Amino acid sequence: MTAKGQYFSNSREVAEQFGKRHNDVLRAIRNHIKKNGSLEERHFWLSSYETPGTSPQPCFEMDRYGYRLLTNAFTGSRANMIKQQLGTFRDESAPQPSGGSATPVWLAINP
Repeated sequence: MTAKGQYFSNSREVAEQFGKRHNDVLRAIRNHIKKNGSLEERHFWLSSYETPGTSPQPCFEMDRYGYRLLTNAFTGSRANMIKQQLGTFRDESAPQPSGGSATPVWLAINP
């Protein structure tokens, strides 16, 4: 949990999951924010990371809704596979089908 809300993922993780360049994911988030400035406050927040020998690099952290909003527009076979695994973003509080896993699918993919 963060000060802005419940943490779910970040732009680096999304880039890795969907086989995208991190800069492209950052651009997609910034485009969402540009279209609706309130998204930054509610679902995305700017952060940074460092790797050895580099200066701080920008990244965005996001809640689950921000993750859905961002990744819903992604295309390609990898994106389609992840979306299918997410059950088209079904609500984890919904009753599980008979024999279903107790762990929500979105959590199993991105613990």
